[in-house]
Amino acid sequence: ACNIAANSDTILISPGTYRGNLSLDKNLVIASLYLTSNDTAYLDSTILQGQGDGCVVEIFGGISPTFSGLTITNGRQDSGGGFRIRNNSSPSILSCKIFGNSGGIYCTEGSNAIIADCRIYDNHSEIGGEGIRFRDCPRPQIIRTHISNNSGAGISCQGNSDAQIVDCIIEQNQKKGINLSNSSPTIQNCFINGNAGEIVGGIGFLEGSNAVVINCSITGNRGEATGGIACYNSSPQISETIISGNFGGSVGGVKCAFNATPVFNNCIINENISTGIWGAILCYECSPLFNYCTIRGNISSEGCAGI
Repeated sequence: ACNIAANSDTILISPGTYRGNLSLDKNLVIASLYLTSNDTAYLDSTILQGQGDGCVVEIFGGISPTFSGLTITNGRQDSGGGFRIRNNSSPSILSCKIFGNSGGIYCTEGSNAIIADCRIYDNHSEIGGEGIRFRDCPRPQIIRTHISNNSGAGISCQGNSDAQIVDCIIEQNQKKGINLSNSSPTIQNCFINGNAGEIVGGIGFLEGSNAVVINCSITGNRGEATGGIACYNSSPQISETIISGNFGGSVGGVKCAFNATPVFNNCIINENISTGIWGAILCYECSPLFNYCTIRGNISSEGCAGI
């Protein structure tokens, strides 16, 4: 159907399992009957299933297609087993379930995906395994999306990928909830809960990641080093955010180091636990600013429960 369709055509897919890998260079709407009925049962019953070699859907050529109401599964590729988006393309991925791939969505080469109302979960790989990975993507968007139980980070932004991440749940991912490297997204009204990692469990701000975080909950994350937030050589602004109940081997709540200059406004940093020295906050060779923050009830096994 895609081969004979013209640009801007809509392809409605009946329930079933459709096996194969799709390479797309046209502006099409590809959707289940959810598009016309709003019946969410079609999300589970309309399946694009990869062949276990390559990504399920590859989008290239600077196009802006729409995928709606589909399950995407069984893709295997080094990056982006579900969707691989490249070459300045800007797809909309709406109300889809993306699971059982080596990675959920990989977006690169100046592309700007819009990902809304999706569930991205149970994507696993020894290398990668992110729910969503952006690399060199100036303004992608993730809205009202649940990202969970992926073997990599829930969301990874690299190389000036200044995403808008709004009203999302990012939980139970195995290599950080959100990993930022030289990227400055806006993260608003999100729950970042129960993630794990080596450097940090919740959010890692690394290498010039000057993100804005507003009204988020960063709770119950576990890191071998730091539980909640690690900020290295970055200047994020974090406002009206709860950093609570995180667990770290060295720092429970927040670690700032190596010329970091984060600003915390009206935040609550409480009940974080460390089996090392610092329960709430460690500042090392950095200049953080805490305005009107509440820091209480943190626990350290060996030293400082506060700052």
